Amino acid sequence: MYIVAKKIDKVGCIASEVESGERIGALIEYLSLTMLDKGIEIVVLDKPNMYGEYAPYEFLSEVEFVCSVLSMSH
Repeated sequence: MYIVAKKIDKVGCIASEVESGERIGALIEYLSLTMLDKGIEIVVLDKPNMYGEYAPYEFLSEVEFVCSVLSMSH
């Protein structure tokens, strides 16, 4: 599965392939709550190529993804 972050008013997104589990679930919840009022949408997708509204995708490692999401609000 892929975790995806997208600025509501921008084209494209960043994404990272992740394994499902409690840790990833907690990460998704944390990022969603942290970015909620900053205009950044956090979603989970099984097959990114089926969701053209998020394209183009920039695929990052999990660590790069988290750092990038947290810096999107600045």
